[in-house]
Amino acid sequence: MIDCMFAFPDCRHPGCRESALSLSDSCFYHLPDMDSYLSDIAAHLDGGQQFTSLNLAFADISGLKLSKKRFVQCRFSYTIFNACDFSDSHFRLCYFDYAAIKDCVFTKINMQACVFGGSELVRCDFSGSDILHTNFNGADCSSTTYNESDLYFSTFIKSYLTDVQIVDCNIKKVNFSKSQLDNVNFKYSNYEDALFTEEDKFS
Repeated sequence: MIDCMFAFPDCRHPGCRESALSLSDSCFYHLPDMDSYLSDIAAHLDGGQQFTSLNLAFADISGLKLSKKRFVQCRFSYTIFNACDFSDSHFRLCYFDYAAIKDCVFTKINMQACVFGGSELVRCDFSGSDILHTNFNGADCSSTTYNESDLYFSTFIKSYLTDVQIVDCNIKKVNFSKSQLDNVNFKYSNYEDALFTEEDKFS
């Protein structure tokens, strides 16, 4: 479905059904030289400002400073991000589904219509951001901050939120249905305008 949507070319390896990564004709698991590829992609990301239809599925692009970049229709499915800085960046129609995202900075980002379904978010900071119409369904989110952000019409259906700060946020029409909320702080946020199911509890 995602490959069809973004029209990524197929991996050259016979019988492989995965799509080729950007700057390569192979998927991540069939790269002939993984270290060389990761070095090349790091230089590519560092040298550019706007990226469209970038495919980095399954790659590990940890430790990169990617602030003030613009990402449009990019695929980061199952990608590993550790200690990356995305502050002041823009995202449109990007897929972070099932990604492992730890100790990353997303402060003051502008994000619309993106997908984090099934992803793991640990010790990340989304403070001061506009995160609109974005899908966090089924995400496992812990020790993460969204303070002073606009989360309008985003969804956290069946997500797991532990030690999460959602302080002074706009959560109008945000859907937390069937999510598990453990020590989630909604102080000063308009949680009466969000959607919770009866079993959802928060403190």
